Amino acid sequence: MSFFTKEVTRRKFTFRFKIFLLLFILILLWIFRIEILESVGYFLVAQAYPTKTADIILLEEEFDNKQAIEMCNNLFRETGAKEVWIVRLPDSTSFITEKQLEKSFRENLDTLSYKFKFNFFSYSTEHPYTYNKSMAVLDSIKKNGYRKVILLTEGFHSKRSYKVYKKIFAPEGIDLYCETYFTIANPTNWWQDSNGFRRVTSEYLKYIYYVVRRYI
Repeated sequence: MSFFTKEVTRRKFTFRFKIFLLLFILILLWIFRIEILESVGYFLVAQAYPTKTADIILLEEEFDNKQAIEMCNNLFRETGAKEVWIVRLPDSTSFITEKQLEKSFRENLDTLSYKFKFNFFSYSTEHPYTYNKSMAVLDSIKKNGYRKVILLTEGFHSKRSYKVYKKIFAPEGIDLYCETYFTIANPTNWWQDSNGFRRVTSEYLKYIYYVVRRYI
């Protein structure tokens, strides 16, 4: 067999091996697709850090979500928190005033027979919003002398938000704990819904940006 023939045979074998390997990997990905997709979703979710006592609860994102309100009520009773801060960014596209939001939130509490002290905090910040909002929250916490904080936020947003708060709270000696809730999707089904898919993909882009900029 000539050198040329051997080289052609070797290349054919190499090409077939690569095709076989690619098909094998694709088959494995298909077999374990659910586990992989769930892992992708769970990566964005902060690990729960429970506490028995707290000064305040920071309720972020979907503050009118029933599960969020229920968790907030339970945490308020169980930890002896002094108040709940509902942290939001002003929405320029919304015609609803902050007083109307407060009234709506209070009505939701009355409907659910929940009672806890709460305050709305709206922070007009520049990009990056999560980081600058967290800095504004830190200033408010320091003014009130609070030392133990529970962050209650939407699951897919939680890891980025928790890491931002943790990074700026730690030098001030403020303890941070985290609890999460989910709205339109969760780690076990986010890819089955267009809203869930957009939520996860957009959060990954933001998470990468925050890592690159060293905000977390």
